Amino acid sequence: MLSIIKRVSCLLLTFSLGVIVGCCALVALSTTTGPRAAFIRQAWAATAAEQPTWAASHIKDGYYCLLSALKGKAQALTTKDGSYYAGDKVELHKRKGSGAQKWYIAKATGGCYTLKNARSDDYLSLRGKAKAGTRIEQVYLSSAAKAKSAQRFFIKSAQISGQTVYSLQPKTANAYQLAVNGNKNKEGADIKLTKAAPGQIELGCRFLLKKTSWKNSATRKGSDTFVQVDLSRQRLVMFKGGVKKLECDVIGGRPGKPTPRGTFRVFAKKHNYTMYGATYAAFTHYAMEFKTSYYLHDATWRNWKTRAKVGPSYYKKHGSHGCVNMSLSSAKKLNGLIKKGILVKITK
Repeated sequence: MLSIIKRVSCLLLTFSLGVIVGCCALVALSTTTGPRAAFIRQAWAATAAEQPTWAASHIKDGYYCLLSALKGKAQALTTKDGSYYAGDKVELHKRKGSGAQKWYIAKATGGCYTLKNARSDDYLSLRGKAKAGTRIEQVYLSSAAKAKSAQRFFIKSAQISGQTVYSLQPKTANAYQLAVNGNKNKEGADIKLTKAAPGQIELGCRFLLKKTSWKNSATRKGSDTFVQVDLSRQRLVMFKGGVKKLECDVIGGRPGKPTPRGTFRVFAKKHNYTMYGATYAAFTHYAMEFKTSYYLHDATWRNWKTRAKVGPSYYKKHGSHGCVNMSLSSAKKLNGLIKKGILVKITK
């Protein structure tokens, strides 16, 4: 009897040691650099296929849709509400194939790429310094010279379960990656920076690139030439043939004397024109009338540096009598760009 007990004890001891050794081997296989990396890999790396080798990608210049690789319906990187305006954040929305969901990826120096929105010609960028939680936005660079300063990204690819997925890492902070906030594939999810361990790409940082196309500006219809004024942002943009030609701050009507909202057409262009009211006479160099007695015009009496510092709320105390005020340089440029009959869309 004693002999049998000893044999059983030996078998149990051998089994226990085998389990311990096996567990240690599993942890060793899972560990990379540091405890956090080990945790990430053990958390979601269920198979060897989930532990990819990420390598620099060679992307051909062209238009692409960037889709989240998270499970669920295809969600594309796009600007908030398909916005034309610089400074607006980038979000995740259902794929519709609109221009706001198409990005022109172009090779830059150092193995990096720039991404320019097809609809607005604004560049994908960071809002402020790179750190965990930094928002992604679009930024307007008005000339080829300024475009050289556009944010650049490393684009890396890997094969996971037979699918090619990509990560985007800012050149200026390549320890960070673009990620879907909260790793949730939902409408309106923010795109933010996250910091991942070396060699690890968390689920929300995985994107798909889908080649697409966009009409050349020369072939676009006249409806792609218009002026847009957003009163909530106190910003004006002007497009010609679908290409943004001007974006600037404006000052709209003060409370009690609002700027009219709707769709209008410029029907008169006046130069060196004085406007008269019950309590004022205002000289303007360039005045473009879109509704009787309502103009897009320069306002040289405004302090535009203060306007820039205060931001969109400036109009609440220092707004116009209903016209859309602009700086002299912006009004001069707009006047040279537009013709009578151009559409003016004013929204809140």
